[in-house]
Amino acid sequence: MFYSNGILDVELRDELLKIRREVIERCSEIIHHDYEATNGPNIRDPFKIRNYIHFPVSGSSKIEGKTYRFVYEEYRYPYLVKLIDRLLNNDKRVFYELENIDFSKELVSFEEKIDRVSKELDSIPNKNIRDKREKLNELEYLLMQSEYNRRQVSVIPYYQMVIDLLNMHRIKSDVLGLVLK
Repeated sequence: MFYSNGILDVELRDELLKIRREVIERCSEIIHHDYEATNGPNIRDPFKIRNYIHFPVSGSSKIEGKTYRFVYEEYRYPYLVKLIDRLLNNDKRVFYELENIDFSKELVSFEEKIDRVSKELDSIPNKNIRDKREKLNELEYLLMQSEYNRRQVSVIPYYQMVIDLLNMHRIKSDVLGLVLK
């Protein structure tokens, strides 16, 4: 139905790839990185690392190795991308997982994270200055990251798109099978 000789139908494959690209662009969590080190990120997936720049930092020791400043955005894919990849790699167990969706594997929104950390900050007694400062730094980091993610959307509707696509393809295959009988 979805597979012919163990290979995913070409039309379905193309549609899944299209949804995958859109999910990566619109639903990934974007994490901004800006640090100094001798080695940068491992860039195996060209869609995961964006706006990448690096340049040498003056005053770095030749003995310890040249130090660079690395600045980039890392795209952390939603779990749905992994499920689509498994479908594209002919993993039939994904159908069961899609029928029994566990949204807890998806990212929590920045608003929820910010609310949680704000409440934690409020619960710390004023005399615990170090703990308050750590929570405040965490809150500041989340606010900065939320700015990078302000255009990102929830991945949940895309699950339904994939399920609908699979159902539509199944119906199309069933109708074609009846016509050919």
